Amino acid sequence: MRRLALLPLLTFALACNDGAIVQPDTNLQPGQDAPGIAASSHSNGVVASVTGSGHFTTAPPAFNPGLWRTFALTARKYADGSVKGSFNRITHFADGGVEHERGRITCFTIVGNTAWIGGMVPGETPPDVAWQVVDNGQGAAADPDQNGLQLAAATFGWPAGFAQEFCNTTPTELDFGSFGGVLPLSLVLFDIEAGNIQIR
Repeated sequence: MRRLALLPLLTFALACNDGAIVQPDTNLQPGQDAPGIAASSHSNGVVASVTGSGHFTTAPPAFNPGLWRTFALTARKYADGSVKGSFNRITHFADGGVEHERGRITCFTIVGNTAWIGGMVPGETPPDVAWQVVDNGQGAAADPDQNGLQLAAATFGWPAGFAQEFCNTTPTELDFGSFGGVLPLSLVLFDIEAGNIQIR
């Protein structure tokens, strides 16, 4: 099992950063880039991609379980190793508050049916954010695809470069030391209730 040693802050908000109900942005559909994120002008071909949209509800051990959020993401990796992509998330809290976050996807690594994704959120310091998604196949007979909680460096106090490290090391668990011990990332993956993720 790989471990990614991070600053000890799991006490936290594994869903402080991710709150609740979400409506997908119609400007960001799988296979399209969000406004302000230009499509690649590279002539080299796409060698891998991760796309998806849908909604899911957080459950324990996430803080604020029972909250619903929607998401959309699209990312492409080209033959020269460059990555272009974007993500969008809207969270609706129980008190009626809404959080809308969008940003660039800067890296991803695929192992089997799982993708480790890293990105940047404008205006955050540092801007790094990372999470996992799982593609469990297509059709009614397939198990639900899964989307993980986004782990933001600005929320947890992790250093700049966290997103790229997440993509490079593809951790299966995070070590938060004496503040929380080792947390398998599978504990913060949630079944998508409607929607689809495709890893190619």
